[in-house]
Amino acid sequence: MSFRTAMRAALPEGLAYSTELLALFDWIEARGLVRNGVGHLFPPEARNFRFDETTGRAEVHGGTTITFFPAEGPWGNLPPERVHVFGQTGADGSRIALFRDDQGTSRLVHVGSGSGSVWWGCLGEPLDFLRLIAIGYDELAFPESFVTSPSEHPEITVHPNEPLREWLTSTFGVSIPVRGEEVCPKSPAMDDAPCDDPFWRFVDAHR
Repeated sequence: MSFRTAMRAALPEGLAYSTELLALFDWIEARGLVRNGVGHLFPPEARNFRFDETTGRAEVHGGTTITFFPAEGPWGNLPPERVHVFGQTGADGSRIALFRDDQGTSRLVHVGSGSGSVWWGCLGEPLDFLRLIAIGYDELAFPESFVTSPSEHPEITVHPNEPLREWLTSTFGVSIPVRGEEVCPKSPAMDDAPCDDPFWRFVDAHR
């Protein structure tokens, strides 16, 4: 079974991946980056971390560490037929999911762990999400870092995933933003109130 097929087969009825995400799943598999059913954006063993004691900065090669998997159990009290978790965005346990909104549309959303990231909200268009990944942030769970580029971060420099960037620009003809806020301008926190984000309202109703 292909990675694309496995990802789609695990979806509840009424939810669907976009053509852009399915293309990403194909790209991951074509590069041999599916390990034990989990899709990576670069070989996990190729991750390279170096800390410079003189400058006090860390340097990371590989790009964003997000991973994708076909399915996970229900997230808290959220109805699994409405919210399907399929990836991890941060080491704190934050997730990315598909959310079926009140109009029946499948939307990409971020589900913060609460112990680190507190971001609960819609992510925007799938292609913009892929552009966000390609910028090169070490983790995507903390949108407060999106106001700067990875190279502007005061403590860490993340070198982007060049193969991913090349594939994305050549396949979809898009540019890679410098900063995350260019493609993800809104990032509501779990304690924001009131909030007009449809996923925030949905989660709030199921606290």
